[in-house]
Amino acid sequence: MKINAKPLLITLTLGILTAIGSISIDIYLPAFGVMANYFKVPIVRIEGTVTLFLFGMSFGQLFIGPMSDVWGRKTPLRVGLAAYVLCSICCVITSSFPVFLTLRFIQGLAGSACQVICRALVGDIYKDKNAAHVFTVLQIIMGVSPILSPIAERDVSRSIHLEIPISNYGSCFGSRTNRMFNYFTRRKTSGC
Repeated sequence: MKINAKPLLITLTLGILTAIGSISIDIYLPAFGVMANYFKVPIVRIEGTVTLFLFGMSFGQLFIGPMSDVWGRKTPLRVGLAAYVLCSICCVITSSFPVFLTLRFIQGLAGSACQVICRALVGDIYKDKNAAHVFTVLQIIMGVSPILSPIAERDVSRSIHLEIPISNYGSCFGSRTNRMFNYFTRRKTSGC
């Protein structure tokens, strides 16, 4: 029996993009103490970055969904993913805590584009039982990502011997995810 890899790749790509929010939070939780020392702020201030990120994620969903209905799915998703990756890289290299706070909020806004548009794409690409199956797979990926994110952060930090663990290193997977996503954005979906 021959297995068609294209639907699996589409589903995994959508799952990874949907999990951006939980990955962005959970991957840097083990580094709170080190980050507090690095930025020379109390750990409570580092904890506030999670709140700021979640606020950006929730606020972004208010306008990105309707934007993608008007402008199509590709452009807002690509812009959101590019902004997310750029903010992730800037979060890694910044030494200013106020800049880090701003970047985390913008990263949340950009990450909301991935979550909202990927869910809309499931409705555009799949119908009926297939859509329900894909949503189930997306939820499984969302459930596994908080478990694997801190482990990935710890292993990456140890392997490259960083003074400060990379707070958003896993978030930089966006460029690879974008490559995977490109092959099916050429396909015409409703709303694109």
